[in-house]
Amino acid sequence: MHVCRPQKTPFRQWYILGTTAFDCGGLTVWGCFTFDCKMDLYVLDGTMTGQTYHDNIIQDIVVSHIDDHNLATRPIFIDDNASWPQRACIVSDYLRQEIIDTIPPMSPYITFEDWLYENENVKAKSILLMWKNKPTVVIGRHQNPYLECDVWKIAKNNFSLARRKSGEEQFSNLDLVVKALSSHWNVDLSINTREDILLDGFYKVSGTASKLGRNTTYHHFTLIFDVDKDKLFEYLDSPMSTVGVHSRATQSLKSLVKNLSDSIPGVTYDSLVDVIGQQFLQERKILTISVYKSIRSTVPGLQKIYDELCDWEWIYGRTPNFSLTRHFVKNLEYYIEHQITVNVNIEKGRIAKIDIDTNFNETYLKMRPLIQEHLIGTRFWLNDLQMSLNTIKQSRDILERLKCILGL
Repeated sequence: MHVCRPQKTPFRQWYILGTTAFDCGGLTVWGCFTFDCKMDLYVLDGTMTGQTYHDNIIQDIVVSHIDDHNLATRPIFIDDNASWPQRACIVSDYLRQEIIDTIPPMSPYITFEDWLYENENVKAKSILLMWKNKPTVVIGRHQNPYLECDVWKIAKNNFSLARRKSGEEQFSNLDLVVKALSSHWNVDLSINTREDILLDGFYKVSGTASKLGRNTTYHHFTLIFDVDKDKLFEYLDSPMSTVGVHSRATQSLKSLVKNLSDSIPGVTYDSLVDVIGQQFLQERKILTISVYKSIRSTVPGLQKIYDELCDWEWIYGRTPNFSLTRHFVKNLEYYIEHQITVNVNIEKGRIAKIDIDTNFNETYLKMRPLIQEHLIGTRFWLNDLQMSLNTIKQSRDILERLKCILGL
Protein backbone atom coordinates (compact mmCIF):
# COMPACT_ATOMS: atom_id res chain seq x y z
CA MET A 1 0.00 0.00 0.00
CA HIS A 2 1.35 3.43 -0.96
CA VAL A 3 0.17 6.80 0.36
CA CYS A 4 0.55 9.68 -2.10
CA ARG A 5 -0.50 12.89 -0.34
CA PRO A 6 0.35 16.42 -1.53
CA GLN A 7 2.33 18.52 0.93
CA LYS A 8 0.41 20.56 3.51
CA THR A 9 -2.84 18.70 2.88
CA PRO A 10 -4.72 16.59 5.46
CA PHE A 11 -4.78 12.83 5.20
CA ARG A 12 -7.75 11.47 3.26
CA GLN A 13 -8.74 7.94 2.26
CA TRP A 14 -8.54 8.71 -1.46
CA TYR A 15 -4.80 9.34 -1.17
CA ILE A 16 -4.21 5.62 -0.53
CA LEU A 17 -3.10 3.76 -3.64
CA GLY A 18 -3.21 -0.02 -3.80
CA THR A 19 -0.11 -1.99 -4.78
CA THR A 20 0.40 -5.51 -6.03
CA ALA A 21 2.99 -7.90 -4.57
CA PHE A 22 4.95 -10.15 -6.93
CA ASP A 23 6.26 -13.45 -5.58
CA CYS A 24 8.07 -14.46 -8.74
CA GLY A 25 11.47 -12.94 -7.92
CA GLY A 26 13.19 -9.85 -9.23
CA LEU A 27 11.47 -7.58 -11.73
CA THR A 28 12.79 -4.33 -13.22
CA VAL A 29 10.71 -1.80 -15.16
CA TRP A 30 12.81 0.75 -17.04
CA GLY A 31 11.87 3.74 -19.13
CA CYS A 32 13.05 7.21 -20.07
CA PHE A 33 12.34 10.26 -22.19
CA THR A 34 14.45 12.58 -24.32
CA PHE A 35 13.99 16.19 -25.32
CA ASP A 36 11.69 15.30 -28.21
CA CYS A 37 9.97 12.02 -27.35
CA LYS A 38 9.05 9.40 -24.75
CA MET A 39 10.31 5.84 -24.91
CA ASP A 40 8.48 2.60 -24.15
CA LEU A 41 8.63 0.88 -20.78
CA TYR A 42 10.83 -2.21 -20.73
CA VAL A 43 10.30 -5.09 -18.30
CA LEU A 44 13.28 -7.25 -17.36
CA ASP A 45 12.97 -10.43 -15.30
CA GLY A 46 15.57 -11.48 -12.75
CA THR A 47 18.22 -9.66 -10.77
CA MET A 48 19.61 -6.48 -12.26
CA THR A 49 23.39 -6.71 -12.62
CA GLY A 50 25.95 -4.48 -14.28
CA GLN A 51 26.17 -6.91 -17.21
CA THR A 52 22.38 -7.01 -17.64
CA TYR A 53 22.14 -3.23 -17.50
CA HIS A 54 24.93 -2.94 -20.09
CA ASP A 55 23.49 -5.55 -22.47
CA ASN A 56 19.74 -4.93 -22.25
CA ILE A 57 19.47 -1.23 -21.44
CA ILE A 58 22.53 0.81 -22.35
CA GLN A 59 23.65 -1.07 -25.45
CA ASP A 60 20.30 -2.18 -26.88
CA ILE A 61 18.14 0.82 -25.95
CA VAL A 62 20.06 3.97 -24.97
CA VAL A 63 22.84 3.90 -27.57
CA SER A 64 20.46 2.73 -30.30
CA HIS A 65 18.06 5.57 -29.48
CA ILE A 66 20.86 8.14 -29.64
CA ASP A 67 22.05 6.78 -32.99
CA ASP A 68 18.51 6.76 -34.45
CA HIS A 69 17.66 10.32 -33.37
CA ASN A 70 20.93 12.01 -34.31
CA LEU A 71 21.34 13.67 -30.91
CA ALA A 72 24.18 15.98 -29.86
CA THR A 73 27.75 14.91 -30.55
CA ARG A 74 28.21 14.37 -26.81
CA PRO A 75 24.78 13.62 -25.29
CA ILE A 76 24.13 13.53 -21.57
CA PHE A 77 22.49 10.44 -20.05
CA ILE A 78 20.73 11.48 -16.84
CA ASP A 79 20.39 8.49 -14.50
CA ASP A 80 20.96 10.20 -11.16
CA ASN A 81 18.64 7.78 -9.31
CA ALA A 82 20.60 4.71 -10.44
CA SER A 83 21.92 2.23 -7.87
CA TRP A 84 25.22 0.36 -7.79
CA PRO A 85 24.60 -2.22 -10.62
CA GLN A 86 24.16 0.74 -12.98
CA ARG A 87 27.48 2.11 -11.72
CA ALA A 88 29.47 -0.97 -12.78
CA CYS A 89 32.75 -0.32 -14.57
CA ILE A 90 31.47 -2.20 -17.62
CA VAL A 91 28.69 0.41 -17.87
CA SER A 92 30.77 3.54 -17.22
CA ASP A 93 33.53 2.35 -19.55
CA TYR A 94 31.03 1.66 -22.34
CA LEU A 95 29.34 5.06 -21.93
CA ARG A 96 32.72 6.76 -22.11
CA GLN A 97 33.60 4.69 -25.20
CA GLU A 98 30.38 5.84 -26.86
CA ILE A 99 31.15 9.45 -25.84
CA ILE A 100 28.11 9.76 -23.57
CA ASP A 101 28.27 11.80 -20.38
CA THR A 102 26.29 10.90 -17.27
CA ILE A 103 24.84 13.13 -14.58
CA PRO A 104 26.35 13.93 -12.20
CA PRO A 105 29.66 14.11 -14.07
CA MET A 106 32.81 15.41 -12.45
CA SER A 107 33.00 19.19 -12.38
CA PRO A 108 34.90 20.49 -15.44
CA TYR A 109 36.46 23.26 -13.37
CA ILE A 110 38.91 20.98 -11.61
CA THR A 111 40.26 20.14 -15.07
CA PHE A 112 40.43 23.75 -16.18
CA GLU A 113 43.20 24.57 -13.71
CA ASP A 114 45.28 21.80 -15.29
CA TRP A 115 44.50 23.18 -18.73
CA LEU A 116 45.72 26.61 -17.59
CA TYR A 117 48.85 25.02 -16.11
CA GLU A 118 49.68 23.31 -19.41
CA ASN A 119 48.60 25.99 -21.89
CA GLU A 120 48.65 29.46 -20.35
CA ASN A 121 51.78 31.63 -20.25
CA VAL A 122 51.80 33.03 -16.72
CA LYS A 123 55.29 34.53 -16.75
CA ALA A 124 53.85 37.96 -17.40
CA LYS A 125 50.56 37.55 -15.55
CA SER A 126 48.84 35.68 -12.76
CA ILE A 127 45.36 34.18 -12.87
CA LEU A 128 42.76 33.76 -10.16
CA LEU A 129 40.17 31.09 -10.94
CA MET A 130 37.18 30.71 -8.60
CA TRP A 131 34.26 28.33 -8.92
CA LYS A 132 31.54 26.61 -6.92
CA ASN A 133 31.80 22.85 -7.23
CA LYS A 134 28.90 20.46 -7.19
CA PRO A 135 29.12 18.01 -4.23
CA THR A 136 32.35 16.10 -4.86
CA VAL A 137 34.99 14.31 -2.80
CA VAL A 138 38.37 15.49 -4.09
CA ILE A 139 41.54 13.63 -3.09
CA GLY A 140 45.20 14.41 -3.71
CA ARG A 141 47.45 12.89 -6.36
CA HIS A 142 49.18 10.59 -3.85
CA GLN A 143 46.19 9.69 -1.67
CA ASN A 144 44.20 6.47 -1.27
CA PRO A 145 40.46 6.97 -1.97
CA TYR A 146 39.54 3.77 -0.11
CA LEU A 147 41.00 5.25 3.08
CA GLU A 148 39.91 8.84 2.56
CA CYS A 149 36.20 8.20 2.03
CA ASP A 150 33.47 5.57 1.82
CA VAL A 151 34.09 4.56 -1.80
CA TRP A 152 31.30 1.96 -1.94
CA LYS A 153 28.71 4.41 -0.58
CA ILE A 154 29.83 7.01 -3.10
CA ALA A 155 29.40 4.49 -5.93
CA LYS A 156 25.98 3.31 -4.73
CA ASN A 157 24.62 6.84 -4.24
CA ASN A 158 25.94 8.22 -7.53
CA PHE A 159 28.20 10.73 -5.77
CA SER A 160 31.31 12.16 -7.43
CA LEU A 161 34.93 11.37 -6.59
CA ALA A 162 37.88 13.10 -8.24
CA ARG A 163 41.66 12.80 -7.94
CA ARG A 164 43.46 16.08 -8.57
CA LYS A 165 46.87 16.27 -10.19
CA SER A 166 48.35 18.42 -7.44
CA GLY A 167 50.17 17.03 -4.43
CA GLU A 168 50.69 18.48 -1.00
CA GLU A 169 53.45 20.99 -1.77
CA GLN A 170 53.21 24.26 0.10
CA PHE A 171 52.80 27.50 -1.82
CA SER A 172 50.36 29.84 -0.19
CA ASN A 173 48.18 32.78 -1.19
CA LEU A 174 45.98 32.25 1.85
CA ASP A 175 47.10 35.45 3.56
CA LEU A 176 45.16 37.46 0.99
CA VAL A 177 42.06 35.31 1.47
CA VAL A 178 42.18 35.75 5.24
CA LYS A 179 42.80 39.48 4.90
CA ALA A 180 39.90 39.91 2.49
CA LEU A 181 37.34 37.99 4.54
CA SER A 182 38.45 39.28 7.94
CA SER A 183 38.44 42.93 6.94
CA HIS A 184 35.12 42.78 5.09
CA TRP A 185 33.10 40.70 7.54
CA ASN A 186 35.08 41.02 10.77
CA VAL A 187 35.48 37.25 11.33
CA ASP A 188 38.29 35.54 13.24
CA LEU A 189 40.35 33.70 10.61
CA SER A 190 43.92 32.45 10.90
CA ILE A 191 46.36 30.14 9.07
CA ASN A 192 47.92 27.18 10.90
CA THR A 193 51.19 25.39 10.19
CA ARG A 194 49.46 22.97 7.78
CA GLU A 195 48.31 25.91 5.63
CA ASP A 196 44.67 25.44 6.68
CA ILE A 197 42.41 28.41 7.29
CA LEU A 198 40.82 28.19 10.74
CA LEU A 199 37.67 29.91 11.90
CA ASP A 200 37.70 31.08 15.53
CA GLY A 201 41.14 29.47 15.85
CA PHE A 202 39.69 25.97 15.84
CA TYR A 203 37.36 25.06 12.94
CA LYS A 204 38.79 24.26 9.52
CA VAL A 205 37.18 26.14 6.64
CA SER A 206 39.88 25.66 4.00
CA GLY A 207 42.46 23.12 2.88
CA THR A 208 45.19 23.74 0.34
CA ALA A 209 47.55 22.11 -2.15
CA SER A 210 49.90 23.16 -4.94
CA LYS A 211 51.54 21.96 -8.13
CA LEU A 212 55.02 23.34 -8.70
CA GLY A 213 56.66 23.28 -12.13
CA ARG A 214 59.76 24.86 -13.63
CA ASN A 215 57.93 27.81 -15.18
CA THR A 216 54.37 27.48 -13.92
CA THR A 217 52.81 26.94 -10.51
CA TYR A 218 49.25 26.72 -9.34
CA HIS A 219 47.97 26.83 -5.79
CA HIS A 220 44.39 25.93 -4.99
CA PHE A 221 42.32 25.92 -1.85
CA THR A 222 38.80 25.10 -0.72
CA LEU A 223 36.49 27.40 1.16
CA ILE A 224 33.58 25.92 3.11
CA PHE A 225 30.76 28.43 3.23
CA ASP A 226 27.53 26.40 3.08
CA VAL A 227 28.18 22.64 3.08
CA ASP A 228 25.83 19.86 4.21
CA LYS A 229 28.03 18.73 7.09
CA ASP A 230 26.02 15.57 7.74
CA LYS A 231 26.75 14.32 4.22
CA LEU A 232 30.33 15.56 4.49
CA PHE A 233 30.96 13.38 7.55
CA GLU A 234 28.96 10.48 6.07
CA TYR A 235 30.98 10.26 2.85
CA LEU A 236 34.36 10.94 4.45
CA ASP A 237 33.90 8.17 7.01
CA SER A 238 35.83 5.29 5.43
CA PRO A 239 35.02 1.82 6.82
CA MET A 240 38.50 0.66 5.76
CA SER A 241 40.52 3.32 7.55
CA THR A 242 40.40 1.68 10.98
CA VAL A 243 40.92 -2.03 10.29
CA GLY A 244 44.18 -3.74 9.42
CA VAL A 245 45.29 -1.42 6.62
CA HIS A 246 48.89 -0.80 5.69
CA SER A 247 49.46 2.06 3.26
CA ARG A 248 52.14 4.64 2.57
CA ALA A 249 49.72 6.99 0.86
CA THR A 250 49.44 10.54 2.15
CA GLN A 251 46.53 10.59 4.59
CA SER A 252 44.31 13.52 5.45
CA LEU A 253 44.19 14.76 9.02
CA LYS A 254 40.67 14.63 10.41
CA SER A 255 39.51 18.07 11.55
CA LEU A 256 36.41 19.73 12.90
CA VAL A 257 34.82 21.95 10.27
CA LYS A 258 32.40 24.83 10.28
CA ASN A 259 30.55 26.74 7.59
CA LEU A 260 31.44 30.38 7.04
CA SER A 261 27.69 31.01 6.84
CA ASP A 262 27.48 30.13 10.55
CA SER A 263 29.58 33.20 11.34
CA ILE A 264 28.65 35.38 8.35
CA PRO A 265 24.85 35.34 8.00
CA GLY A 266 23.72 35.82 4.43
CA VAL A 267 27.10 35.14 2.83
CA THR A 268 26.81 33.85 -0.74
CA TYR A 269 29.11 32.43 -3.35
CA ASP A 270 28.88 35.65 -5.39
CA SER A 271 29.79 37.84 -2.43
CA LEU A 272 32.82 35.66 -1.60
CA VAL A 273 34.02 35.81 -5.20
CA ASP A 274 33.64 39.58 -5.23
CA VAL A 275 35.46 40.19 -1.93
CA ILE A 276 38.34 37.76 -2.59
CA GLY A 277 38.68 38.84 -6.24
CA GLN A 278 38.93 42.51 -5.28
CA GLN A 279 41.66 41.75 -2.73
CA PHE A 280 43.77 39.81 -5.23
CA LEU A 281 43.24 42.46 -7.89
CA GLN A 282 44.38 45.26 -5.58
CA GLU A 283 47.49 43.59 -4.16
CA ARG A 284 48.66 41.20 -6.89
CA LYS A 285 47.20 42.77 -10.02
CA ILE A 286 45.81 39.32 -10.81
CA LEU A 287 43.64 38.68 -13.83
CA THR A 288 40.32 37.18 -12.72
CA ILE A 289 38.73 34.66 -15.08
CA SER A 290 35.02 33.89 -15.16
CA VAL A 291 34.13 30.35 -16.21
CA TYR A 292 30.75 29.30 -17.58
CA LYS A 293 28.97 25.95 -17.72
CA SER A 294 29.79 25.47 -21.40
CA ILE A 295 33.51 25.52 -20.64
CA ARG A 296 34.27 22.02 -21.99
CA SER A 297 32.89 22.81 -25.42
CA THR A 298 34.59 26.22 -25.70
CA VAL A 299 38.16 25.43 -24.56
CA PRO A 300 40.16 23.36 -27.07
CA GLY A 301 41.90 20.39 -25.45
CA LEU A 302 39.97 20.59 -22.18
CA GLN A 303 37.83 17.55 -23.03
CA LYS A 304 40.95 15.37 -23.22
CA ILE A 305 42.03 16.41 -19.72
CA TYR A 306 38.47 15.94 -18.46
CA ASP A 307 38.28 12.39 -19.85
CA GLU A 308 41.65 11.55 -18.29
CA LEU A 309 40.61 12.75 -14.83
CA CYS A 310 37.26 10.93 -15.07
CA ASP A 311 38.89 7.64 -16.02
CA TRP A 312 38.78 4.81 -13.48
CA GLU A 313 42.47 4.15 -14.03
CA TRP A 314 43.31 7.68 -12.90
CA ILE A 315 40.96 7.90 -9.91
CA TYR A 316 41.44 4.36 -8.56
CA GLY A 317 44.19 2.74 -10.64
CA ARG A 318 46.68 5.38 -9.47
CA THR A 319 46.07 4.50 -5.82
CA PRO A 320 49.37 3.85 -4.00
CA ASN A 321 49.78 0.14 -3.20
CA PHE A 322 48.19 -0.96 0.08
CA SER A 323 47.17 -4.11 1.94
CA LEU A 324 44.24 -5.26 4.06
CA THR A 325 44.48 -7.80 6.88
CA ARG A 326 41.60 -9.25 8.86
CA HIS A 327 41.73 -11.84 11.63
CA PHE A 328 38.57 -13.78 12.50
CA VAL A 329 38.07 -15.93 15.60
CA LYS A 330 35.10 -18.22 16.12
CA ASN A 331 34.59 -20.17 19.34
CA LEU A 332 33.52 -23.76 18.71
CA GLU A 333 32.52 -26.52 21.14
CA TYR A 334 35.03 -27.79 23.69
CA TYR A 335 36.58 -24.30 23.81
CA ILE A 336 38.28 -24.74 20.45
CA GLU A 337 38.98 -21.51 18.61
CA HIS A 338 38.58 -21.46 14.85
CA GLN A 339 40.96 -18.81 13.51
CA ILE A 340 41.08 -17.41 9.98
CA THR A 341 43.46 -14.73 8.72
CA VAL A 342 42.95 -13.10 5.33
CA ASN A 343 45.57 -10.88 3.70
CA VAL A 344 44.89 -8.91 0.51
CA ASN A 345 47.40 -6.80 -1.43
CA ILE A 346 46.07 -4.16 -3.83
CA GLU A 347 48.38 -2.77 -6.52
CA LYS A 348 47.35 -0.22 -9.15
CA GLY A 349 43.74 -0.58 -8.04
CA ARG A 350 43.67 -4.37 -8.54
CA ILE A 351 44.03 -7.37 -6.26
CA ALA A 352 47.61 -8.57 -6.70
CA LYS A 353 47.77 -11.14 -3.91
CA ILE A 354 45.36 -12.86 -1.52
CA ASP A 355 46.23 -15.38 1.19
CA ILE A 356 44.04 -17.33 3.59
CA ASP A 357 45.44 -19.07 6.67
CA THR A 358 43.48 -21.13 9.19
CA ASN A 359 44.24 -23.42 12.11
CA PHE A 360 41.20 -25.62 11.77
CA ASN A 361 39.31 -26.32 8.57
CA GLU A 362 41.26 -27.72 5.62
CA THR A 363 38.37 -26.85 3.30
CA TYR A 364 39.39 -23.21 3.47
CA LEU A 365 42.96 -24.07 2.52
CA LYS A 366 41.72 -26.17 -0.39
CA MET A 367 39.63 -23.22 -1.57
CA ARG A 368 42.60 -20.86 -1.57
CA PRO A 369 43.71 -21.62 -5.17
CA LEU A 370 40.14 -21.18 -6.41
CA ILE A 371 39.74 -17.85 -4.62
CA GLN A 372 43.10 -16.65 -5.91
CA GLU A 373 42.17 -17.67 -9.44
CA HIS A 374 38.96 -15.64 -9.40
CA LEU A 375 40.11 -12.58 -7.45
CA ILE A 376 43.73 -11.89 -8.43
CA GLY A 377 43.74 -9.29 -11.17
CA THR A 378 40.21 -8.11 -10.35
CA ARG A 379 39.72 -4.38 -10.09
CA PHE A 380 39.14 -3.33 -6.50
CA TRP A 381 35.70 -2.05 -7.35
CA LEU A 382 32.26 -2.93 -6.03
CA ASN A 383 30.67 -4.60 -9.04
CA ASP A 384 33.88 -6.30 -10.20
CA LEU A 385 34.41 -7.89 -6.79
CA GLN A 386 30.77 -8.98 -6.51
CA MET A 387 30.89 -10.64 -9.92
CA SER A 388 34.12 -12.48 -9.11
CA LEU A 389 32.85 -13.72 -5.74
CA ASN A 390 29.54 -14.84 -7.23
CA THR A 391 31.43 -17.28 -9.47
CA ILE A 392 32.74 -19.14 -6.38
CA LYS A 393 30.03 -21.54 -5.26
CA GLN A 394 31.72 -23.50 -2.48
CA SER A 395 31.82 -22.33 1.14
CA ARG A 396 29.39 -19.52 1.98
CA ASP A 397 31.21 -19.00 5.31
CA ILE A 398 34.54 -18.07 3.75
CA LEU A 399 32.83 -15.97 1.08
CA GLU A 400 31.07 -13.93 3.75
CA ARG A 401 34.42 -13.33 5.45
CA LEU A 402 35.94 -12.28 2.15
CA LYS A 403 33.07 -9.84 1.58
CA CYS A 404 33.65 -8.48 5.07
CA ILE A 405 37.36 -7.81 4.52
CA LEU A 406 36.67 -6.27 1.10
CA GLY A 407 33.99 -4.02 2.61
CA LEU A 408 31.18 -5.43 0.48
